Amino acid sequence: MDRLAQDPVTRCIGRYLIDVPRHMVPQSRWDRLPAEKVGHYRDGVSVFVEPMERGAFDVALQKRHQELQDAKLIGTPELPVLQSATRIGNDVAPAMLFNSAKGTSGRYDRNLEVFGWKEGHLIVATIEGSDFSYPEDRDEPLFKGMIGDVPRKLAELQGVYARVRGRAEAEVPTDPGICIHNGFVSDTGRPAKEKDYVTREIWYSTEVRGLLLTFSSDQIGGGEDTLLDRVRKVEPMEIKDDPLFRTLRKQTRTDAGEPFDEWLAAVRTDARVRGHRFLAEGHSLDSGFRKPYFTMKLFNGKEELQPPDPKDPDQYNMRPPLEKAPLTEAEAVGLWDVVTKTLRLRTGAF
Repeated sequence: MDRLAQDPVTRCIGRYLIDVPRHMVPQSRWDRLPAEKVGHYRDGVSVFVEPMERGAFDVALQKRHQELQDAKLIGTPELPVLQSATRIGNDVAPAMLFNSAKGTSGRYDRNLEVFGWKEGHLIVATIEGSDFSYPEDRDEPLFKGMIGDVPRKLAELQGVYARVRGRAEAEVPTDPGICIHNGFVSDTGRPAKEKDYVTREIWYSTEVRGLLLTFSSDQIGGGEDTLLDRVRKVEPMEIKDDPLFRTLRKQTRTDAGEPFDEWLAAVRTDARVRGHRFLAEGHSLDSGFRKPYFTMKLFNGKEELQPPDPKDPDQYNMRPPLEKAPLTEAEAVGLWDVVTKTLRLRTGAF
């Protein structure tokens, strides 16, 4: 365990910092939600950031524009999916604003998207809206009296996009804002009532197969119960489903930089081996702007998803089944304790 826990690297997620062993690297985003959610709850802006050279961006922008232009509505192909494509930004930081139908069945549900580039990073920001002004919708009884919210959503979209920049994986910002995957969302210009974001990171080990660590943070917490409250309800069901299930530890931790509840258990993993699942949850009942809700998980014996085969995108890079968990119980607990004790709020995050 000492070898696996050495050489830690500080990672920034949301407004938190945590030190993760260097061999734990971010899992590629292909298999997950590709964007972080920033902005107001329910109608926030999804933001995707990825390192990209300017030439590659120009090609990607042209491809995205053509894709939307070629899209057709089902049943009424004469109606365009893409309503407008407006160039915004400048030569140094180019971007295009797309207003297109969200799906292919009608035009009232809109997808608003900024596809842009800043200092070596592709930045795509999207938000959903509604517009009932199209001729085919005006006489629909269901939409009578409804106006839509595209102007408001466009303002929120462009407001968030203006605050996003790219970020190196190990960069720790010093100014107020939140870290997202490959990026940073500054608090400068942040609306006073905006109180929500959702960001998540997944790390897997390059040294041992079957070891995953996740951390997520947002300001949607403030629920009616805690992790330990839910454990009391769930634990009997876990034991019923898995007679070898064992709880190793369940307690409230205050020795780390942030207090949290934890539940450490020996389980049969989804890779069908005996392994471990460790959970932590903080600010379950008192989350807010300066106390962001967070969850952390460690899986010992969980198979990370493999990217599709480049030669056949419909196939996955299959590997033999995992035969056993990579760490012993003592090693897993030791790694968990080392990492969780480093969790703290980032200086200057607010």
